[in-house]
Amino acid sequence: MVQHRWWIGGALVGALGLTGCGFSGGSTDTDGETGGEGDAERATIGYVEAFSPSSGFAIGSDDAFILTRIGCLETLLRYTPDGEVVPEIATEWVQSEPTTWEFTVREASFQDGSAVTAEAVVTALQDVIDSDTPPRSFNHETIAGIEAADEATVRISTPEPDPLLPLRVTSPTTGILAPSAYGGEQVDPVGTCTGPFEITDIASGVSISLEAYDDYWGGTPGLDGVEVQHISDGEARVTQLRTGETDISANLPAVAMTQLEGDESIVAEPFELPRTTGMLFNLDQEPFDEEVVRDAIRTALDLDEIVDAVYEGFAAPAVGPFASSAPWAPEAAAPVESDPDAAVAMLSGAGIDPASIDFELIAYTDQVAFADLSQVIQAQLAEIGITVTIRSGAYASVEQDLLDGNYDATLLSRSTLTDVPDPGGFLSSDYGCDGGYNLSNHCDPDVEAVLQEALATSDDDTRYGLYAEMASMLQERAVTAFLVHEYNTYGVSADIAGYVDDPLGQRVITTDLTMEAP
Repeated sequence: MVQHRWWIGGALVGALGLTGCGFSGGSTDTDGETGGEGDAERATIGYVEAFSPSSGFAIGSDDAFILTRIGCLETLLRYTPDGEVVPEIATEWVQSEPTTWEFTVREASFQDGSAVTAEAVVTALQDVIDSDTPPRSFNHETIAGIEAADEATVRISTPEPDPLLPLRVTSPTTGILAPSAYGGEQVDPVGTCTGPFEITDIASGVSISLEAYDDYWGGTPGLDGVEVQHISDGEARVTQLRTGETDISANLPAVAMTQLEGDESIVAEPFELPRTTGMLFNLDQEPFDEEVVRDAIRTALDLDEIVDAVYEGFAAPAVGPFASSAPWAPEAAAPVESDPDAAVAMLSGAGIDPASIDFELIAYTDQVAFADLSQVIQAQLAEIGITVTIRSGAYASVEQDLLDGNYDATLLSRSTLTDVPDPGGFLSSDYGCDGGYNLSNHCDPDVEAVLQEALATSDDDTRYGLYAEMASMLQERAVTAFLVHEYNTYGVSADIAGYVDDPLGQRVITTDLTMEAP
């Protein structure tokens, strides 16, 4: 059974409906209320990550997500799996002026013993935005200034009123380390985090060792430590779990569900991700500058076959950029119906011979499913006479061509809530005229007008309605061939208590985790 939950700016949408929480500020302080019993015997567990740090722990990079998942790095605010924005390093936040937000920093210490102060937070955030590759959601274009208003108050100003700023500072790419972490050739997270677990050793690309930080502001951790391994091979991650060599294993491949069926020692339940895989077209390249060609190609594809053949049923046919369970998905959104004959008729009506269409499709190997997915697409389009040549390779080997627009089409697995837990970040980056990750080279004045109106709107329901309108426009104009909405599965030992799936992939190791005695 797949868990269907959707996270929005302070609300969880599910079978029980919508529960709201505004952006005006937070007041709940959970000092000392979380974690295990300090006097109880604690265990050290194993956790297998699917990825390894690749950017020297630069906080503005994806490495920051690893640091938050392992319980080391924290942010001003936290976005919970239940969809709430809650205090973390900051205890309160308020929009003091239309373009100014103020955050009250809690009394706490970094793991090196230095105090958490407003100045320390400013140093960390300034390092992020001044880096060569700042986050798409937190940079000099989105942030006008960061300063310490007093010893315990951080003031962040924006070029324009920004209702999403509290969400921006929940991203791991705005994580806070002690001042001692900066100044070297690369950021040093050893002993400089604020989280419940402190890094004691790093074997680059292989493992990270952590021990409980018992002076943690949020209470005593329920575990004594964590041994993290980086294993990119999905089958190997499953094996580690089945043999008991690890206790939590991330991103299990679909085949694992069959392998683990009936194994009562392991809990593994798929959950829906805010992530969609699509085939992006370079709109600056012929023939994809013509809507009819893009529409015909997606109409020729059979998404049900793709779900069954490639994802073994552990995905859903895409209805657009957002799954239908999302509060910002258009009402009655449905997958494009597969009809190869209609696809041929579309092209013929435009005077285009399907056999004249010949393009290269990038399928980067970092996504294991893309090898099979590209071959299924190649075969389905061949049925109407379209020739597809597949280019494979690691994402790093194709990224520059994608960014420079030197490609025809590419597969892309994209979280719609990665940059900020609101789809405005994704829509701006990927489909905005000035988007930092606009691989499609998409710029439509009508779509842009809806996007800009949404980004300036504070009321959640109104903003989500505008996002839905934009999603409909992207689908109607066949800007991208949206293929599947993805699921994920973490395998967890039945002896572990306190684990909660996080669809945003930000938190795994927390103070709430404990190992039950055998």
